[in-house]
Amino acid sequence: MSEAIISEAIAIRLLTSLTLAIFPAAAQQTVPNPVSGFIEKIDGRSFRIGLLNFSAHEKLEVWKSRTLYDLSMLKVGDEVRVTWRSASGTAQRMAISIATATTMSGTVQDARPDCLEVRNTATNETRIIMLSPDTRYASDHRRIAVGEDVHIAGWDLGNGRVEARRIAVYNLDTPLDPVVVR
Repeated sequence: MSEAIISEAIAIRLLTSLTLAIFPAAAQQTVPNPVSGFIEKIDGRSFRIGLLNFSAHEKLEVWKSRTLYDLSMLKVGDEVRVTWRSASGTAQRMAISIATATTMSGTVQDARPDCLEVRNTATNETRIIMLSPDTRYASDHRRIAVGEDVHIAGWDLGNGRVEARRIAVYNLDTPLDPVVVR
């Protein structure tokens, strides 16, 4: 199962990279950088993060342990990362996907340059931890090896996948800046 998820994640990254390489201007115009923050208000199919208001796109995907297609599992105070685009011909922000903040501790089962497979200490479930150039490490990431106990803060991508924002290795690293998850 984990091999299939890892292969799917690698394929998605490659496809995204190829698309951006072939159509860089179109990609930058249609999907702005994601916005992250805490949900301050939810009303039906609309929500607010700070001063920014968003409407749910008809094909919205929300990742909070599992994939949802509406705002029903979100609540005021949730930390989220929203990928959005402008509605055609308007200044309205349409949310395309919402990833929720998550933290976990566990033991590394497999370590690859672009992902880790970690068995969650609390649930005993294995999660695939996607690594990126933006992932922050408390120390040299090459020190992460099979059998190491780690603490991860990141974005829940559904289907057992987490995009790592911060990783610390127990007994090797000093704690990172705390991530608030409400």
